Amino acid sequence: MTVACRVGFTMTVTEQDDMWTFGPGMHGVLGLGTDTDQQVQACVQEHDEVFCGETIIIVAAPRLHAACV
Repeated sequence: MTVACRVGFTMTVTEQDDMWTFGPGMHGVLGLGTDTDQQVQACVQEHDEVFCGETIIIVAAPRLHAACV
């Protein structure tokens, strides 16, 4: 499992290669395809067509963005 945290939001990648995220959605940082705040964890692959069907193996949240491979 990989965990990435920034001020206000958290992203995790499970052993099943799914990315889950929650927190403020400002500028689409959560990868859910919206700017909506997410109070409970949401699976990115289920909410955004860009990630749908994709396997995510690692996530990082450096300073001003989040990224995944």
